[in-house]
Amino acid sequence: MNGVWNRLALWLCCLAALSTGKIDTECVIGMLAAIAVSSVSMCFDRRAVYTALAVVYLFLCAAFPGFIWMAPLACYELAYRREERWLSAALLPALLHPERLGIQAVAFVLMLVLAREARSLDGAQRKYRLLEDEYSELRLRVERGQRETALRQDGEIRVAMLSERNRIAREIHDNVGHLLSRSLLQAGALRAINRQENLKEPLEALQGTLNTAMDSIRQSVHDLKDEAFDLEAMLRALAPEYPGITLNIDYDMTEGAPRALKYCFAAIVREAVTNTAKHSDATRIDLVLREHPAIYQLLIQDNGTVSAASDGRGMGLESMRERVESLGGTLSIRAENGFRIFAVIPKQSRREAGSR
Repeated sequence: MNGVWNRLALWLCCLAALSTGKIDTECVIGMLAAIAVSSVSMCFDRRAVYTALAVVYLFLCAAFPGFIWMAPLACYELAYRREERWLSAALLPALLHPERLGIQAVAFVLMLVLAREARSLDGAQRKYRLLEDEYSELRLRVERGQRETALRQDGEIRVAMLSERNRIAREIHDNVGHLLSRSLLQAGALRAINRQENLKEPLEALQGTLNTAMDSIRQSVHDLKDEAFDLEAMLRALAPEYPGITLNIDYDMTEGAPRALKYCFAAIVREAVTNTAKHSDATRIDLVLREHPAIYQLLIQDNGTVSAASDGRGMGLESMRERVESLGGTLSIRAENGFRIFAVIPKQSRREAGSR
């Protein structure tokens, strides 16, 4: 945009100089030609283009004196690009007409000043854009670092929470569970040796209460252990176990996925990765776990050569199929361009999923 204003200022200066003399058709044609040369030179940022146009215009100035008035406008791009070899020739046509040399020299100096200021301003704008880009990149890095830190902290909090749940489950099982088991044995022994009819019913009630408490403790411990099972963490922990294979994990499931489904997917993935490591030359395995409004999906795809041991009829693959079908889902296996396992399991109520 600065170049446009500089050219406009230079054109007005040349027009003022032209108005001091006789304006004829040759002068008008020269002005239009200079405007065309300046416009084309500004649009096509190629040295060969703007240099050739300016040189042609200077030759026309030598043949047609009316063109000399607008020579600074036509040669502005040479001054901006510091083309000294051709720029020095801008005054040569005026030397053929000494009466115009003074005015042309003023216009020539104005052209040099405007070109220098334009270069300086463009350089400052480039530095500003560079600084702006560096600032944007730095800001993006900081934001990315903050997100990664937040995710890492969330992960650490989740791991700590799951570890605490496991600890609580172990404490309940080891302490309260053992005490209840001992109480049950004692209640049973008392019932066996009791000979008083009036104590028979209270002892039966006591043993029933203890059995109910034991069942509740077992269910609570089971639920705590299930909630402490982190499927995503388990999948990512598989990578170090298979150093020759790159695991690309795309996990998009909520924490509310049923425990039966988590255990099913975990078993299928482990079996599939183990089979790939044993029976294929794959170097990459893509794991995609998706939760949709009505279904859960699991995709396992490797890039290796499928061997006869993985023809879809092995015991491990049959076990995968049985696990998926037990949850009402379907499993498809394909052995083309690598080995592919695709499982789809419909969503169920939490009660149905927990009862399996």
